[in-house]
Amino acid sequence: MYVPTLSYSHVLFNSKIAKHLIANGHQVTMLLPLVDDNIHFNSSSINVIPSDIGIPSGLLQKQLWQNPGPFENSNPLNPYIFSKLLRVSHIFVKACQAISDDRKLLQQLHSEQYDVGIVEQYDSCGFGIFQTLEISHVLWLSATGIFRSQPSAFNIEYPLSYAPELFAPISNDLTLFDRIMNVCVAGITSLVFVITQSHQSRIFHSDLSFLSSEANSILANTHPIFDFPVPTFDQIVPLAGISVDAEKDVTSLNEYWQTVADSASNGFILVSFGSIAKTIDMDSKMLATFLDSFVRFPNLLFIMKYEAANCTLPLPTNVLTSSWIPQKSLMAHSNYKGIITHGGLSSILESLMYGKPMVLMPLFADHFKNANIVLLRKIGLVVNKAHLTKETLMKSILQIVSDREFTKNCQKISSMLQETRTLVSFEKQLEYRIQNSIKLSRHHFARHLRPRGQTNLLQILESSYVSWITMLFISSTLIYL
Repeated sequence: MYVPTLSYSHVLFNSKIAKHLIANGHQVTMLLPLVDDNIHFNSSSINVIPSDIGIPSGLLQKQLWQNPGPFENSNPLNPYIFSKLLRVSHIFVKACQAISDDRKLLQQLHSEQYDVGIVEQYDSCGFGIFQTLEISHVLWLSATGIFRSQPSAFNIEYPLSYAPELFAPISNDLTLFDRIMNVCVAGITSLVFVITQSHQSRIFHSDLSFLSSEANSILANTHPIFDFPVPTFDQIVPLAGISVDAEKDVTSLNEYWQTVADSASNGFILVSFGSIAKTIDMDSKMLATFLDSFVRFPNLLFIMKYEAANCTLPLPTNVLTSSWIPQKSLMAHSNYKGIITHGGLSSILESLMYGKPMVLMPLFADHFKNANIVLLRKIGLVVNKAHLTKETLMKSILQIVSDREFTKNCQKISSMLQETRTLVSFEKQLEYRIQNSIKLSRHHFARHLRPRGQTNLLQILESSYVSWITMLFISSTLIYL
C-alpha cells in the first residue's frame, strides 16, 4: 500500500483496508512517504515503512492550511486555492522523485514479491512505484467520494450537467450558475491532477494515466445511500463505513469521560473540526459566535475540541474543552445528541452510525459536497462559515435537538448502511476484489465489464456529423412541408 501522509483520515482509511485484508490472511505492508512528518502511524499487525523523503518539517501543513486557512475563503474558484493546489502538487512530485531514487528501499520491496498494490486517488506515484516493483495488479482507493479522474480513467464520464464535482459547493439540483461553477471546478481540479501526473510520469518514463486505467477496481469510501446519483459500473466498489465500526472500534470511556457523559442528563453535543482544522486557529469573532450560541442552551453540555493544553478562554458553564476527545466512544453514550463538525466524511458516518444528526460548517475540499448530501437526506443542517451568525447557529442547534425528523432520518440511513454490511461484509468484498486481481483468468475475464472508450477522433467526429445531418434533414423536411 502506497500511502503518502496527506492527512490522518486518509492514513486511517488505508489502515482499515489493511486490517480487513489481514483478517483474511494476507500480509500487508504500508509504505508511508512522510509528506507531512506530523502524522505518525504505527500498527502491531501492519508492516509500516515510514520513508523520510526530505520534505522540510511542517511544509505541507503550511502550504495546505495557510493563506487562506481552513476557516477562511476556500472556494475552489478562489485563485489562492488554485495556487495552493499547485504548490502541494509540487511537494508530491518531489516526494515521488525521492521514493523513486531510493534504490535500496525499492530493492527491498521488490524482493518481497507482492501480489497486489493499493494506491489512493490523490497521488498517481504509486502506479509508477508498483510498475518498478513489477506488481501488475492494482486496486485504486478513495478515502473520500469518487474523484472524477478515477471513473474517467475507466471511460466513465460524470455528466457535469447534473453530477456535482467532489469539491464543488453545489447540490444535484443544478441551476445554470451551478453548472458553470461545476464545469470550472472540474476544469481546475482535473488540470492540477493532470499536471501532477505528467510530472510523475516523467520520473518513471511511463504513462501513469495509462497505468491507472489498468487498475482492477476502484474502492471508494462512498455508498449510493449517501451520495448523489452518478453513472457507475461493476468495478467501482462502495465501502462507506469501513473506517467506522461501532462494535470493534469503540473502547470504554475512562472514569473522567464516563463521569462527564453521565452527568449530562439532558444530553451533550460534540464540537470538533477534525484533525486538520484546529479550533484554536479560529479568529476571535467566529469563536465568540460559537460560545455565545452555546450559552443559550444551558441544559445541554457542549464538549469542544480545543487544541491547547490549558484553555484560558472565558467559557460558559455548559462548555467543556479538551485538546483530545474520545469521539466515537462518546457517540456510543446514550446522552449523545449530535455533533457540530466540518463535514469530513468520517465524522458524518460516525454520527450516522449512532443515528444522531449534525450541524455542519464545511471548510474545504469535499466538505461542501458532503454537506449538501446531508441537507438532501435531511439528517442535519449546514451553516456558512463566511456568514456565520449567532442566530443561524442557535436555530440549527435547536432544530437538530428538538425536531425528531432529523434523528429518525439518521436512524433510517444508519439501518440501511448496517443492513448492507450484514449482507456482504467488507472482508468478503475486499477478498473478492483481491482474488479477481491476482487470478489470471478472472483478471482478464473482468475486462469485459469495462466500458468501451478507446474511440479515435474520426469516430467521435462521425457521431457528431450523424447528429448534425439528422437535424438538418428534419429541419429541411419541416420547412418544405
